[in-house]
Amino acid sequence: MASSNQAFDRYCAELRSYPRLTLEEEKALGEAVKAGRDPAASEEQKAASLQARDKLVNSNLALVLNVVKQELPIELRGSDLNMDAIGEGNNGLLKAAEMFDPDKNVHFSTYADAWIRSYVKKAIASFPTIKIPQETRQDLYRISKAAQDMLSQSGSDPSDKEIADKLGMKEEKVSQLRALGNAATIVSLDDAVGDEEKENFGDRYIGDNDDEAQAAEEETNSAIAEGIATLSSLEADVLSRYLGLGGKEEESLSSIGKSYGFSRERARQIKERANAKLKAFLEEKGING
Repeated sequence: MASSNQAFDRYCAELRSYPRLTLEEEKALGEAVKAGRDPAASEEQKAASLQARDKLVNSNLALVLNVVKQELPIELRGSDLNMDAIGEGNNGLLKAAEMFDPDKNVHFSTYADAWIRSYVKKAIASFPTIKIPQETRQDLYRISKAAQDMLSQSGSDPSDKEIADKLGMKEEKVSQLRALGNAATIVSLDDAVGDEEKENFGDRYIGDNDDEAQAAEEETNSAIAEGIATLSSLEADVLSRYLGLGGKEEESLSSIGKSYGFSRERARQIKERANAKLKAFLEEKGING
């Protein structure tokens, strides 16, 4: 049976084979998908819709990896739960492709981000949870990092003994911690919510994905896309970069300000203004944060 690392490597190789889409290609595919949703669509239109949807999904698989990287606890990267989270993220991406409206002035990646993040967070929340001290979390990180380094050098998964020898730890301890890392989501007893902790759209606006909430969730994601489209290009860029939307890495306000040639405080003001506009737009739609 292939290891989780091998499955992950194959997945990464596959997604790299799909070319990125231009905005024009993205909208054309969105139009085809939308046409297939019409109850009066012909069989040819329905077939073309499915092909367009699959192409839209395949060309944005890297976005799922980015979200999983942001959401999955570092101790679990490289474990079997990697592929579980990615699989759920792909389900979110598929749902986004099915619901995407190309007439809205928003990139597909920005729209899909909320769907992917929602599915990934729910997957992670379903993993068994064990609370352990920060010191053990650090050991888990050291073991995971050593295993990844040794794998990249030798091309094969290192044994517990090889990792133990490299780190100067007991083999038994390495075995126990590797098993723990593969079995549960790790939550530190030392974790605390700080004043500067970021909140993404999925946290604030997207609820549980049960049957009763499905219609509301679809409306919410569409409203988020519409709301972002009402912002100025500067506001949308600052907010997206700060929150890590649309495949972007989260950036600090200082970094964003520097790229534009203005201060952190100016970047913060723009971010707050954009967030206030988006919140007001969603409240007008009957979606309260």
